[in-house]
Amino acid sequence: MFASGAGRRSRIGCTVAVLLLVAMAAFTSEAIAGASRFNRPLGEIRGTSPAQVSFDGKSWISLGSGTLPVFDKMLIRARSGIVALTLSDGSRLEASPTTELAIAVMGPSTIVRMAEGNVLFRLRPASSVRLSMPGGVIQSAAAGMGRSDHNAIATRV
Repeated sequence: MFASGAGRRSRIGCTVAVLLLVAMAAFTSEAIAGASRFNRPLGEIRGTSPAQVSFDGKSWISLGSGTLPVFDKMLIRARSGIVALTLSDGSRLEASPTTELAIAVMGPSTIVRMAEGNVLFRLRPASSVRLSMPGGVIQSAAAGMGRSDHNAIATRV
């Protein structure tokens, strides 16, 4: 009787362990799929040495010649360098020297605010990216305004 009781406890322990692993795997996959649980990268940024990025506007990190992920609430200043921003939907922006950008997520849209400078951009036709500047907002044709062709467009503030 003692041997069968120990075997039963062992099977119950294994069953509980398996159920916990399944529950943890389900929670982990749900957390990864749900953007609200994690700050998922919105794309990537690369540039030349004087360009900088910041999350708080106080401490700035030199971009160098490498590539960094782009996150919500990221600030970008090109200084005397050039910055290329590729978003996850394939939209691209290139900021010239002295350009300042702020990236924000509002609902399903990614908002790129341009405080000053020059930006060459190419938004994908079905993009949810909006380029906001003091003179107005530019978004893809699928969002109801903008251009429907695939040519790059430049703007200056």
